[in-house]
Amino acid sequence: MRKTVFTILMCMMCLISFAQAPHKPAVMFSFMNNYVILTESICDAKGYNGTTPLCVFVKYDKKTNTAQIVKVEPLENRETPGYFKSVIQNMIPKYAGLNFDDHDQVDCVSGATYSSRAVKENVKAAYQYFIEKRR
Repeated sequence: MRKTVFTILMCMMCLISFAQAPHKPAVMFSFMNNYVILTESICDAKGYNGTTPLCVFVKYDKKTNTAQIVKVEPLENRETPGYFKSVIQNMIPKYAGLNFDDHDQVDCVSGATYSSRAVKENVKAAYQYFIEKRR
């Protein structure tokens, strides 16, 4: 229930941001030590058919100074649906629950190498952006 409320609030914040600034959307939103990072304007990692932006949900624990990836969701892209479906099913779920510092431990999907690499680059960009801007 708590994750559902968090997701709804973050989506509402994203929509408000897009409505207010259609030219350049905000990159990171925060709410009670939870963050949503949109990689569309901070990373131009290309898969097979173009960029593959992501929405990275992160929970930050102030006591331990650690961040955990809650989930990763793909945003609109032009990747080949069959190959990208494999990335969505076999790679993206592996980020959930992962310590943000360990983001580079997820392996690529065989047969969808370009898309997988682009996802990894986007998560890395989200991590670097989080580290720089959170403080």
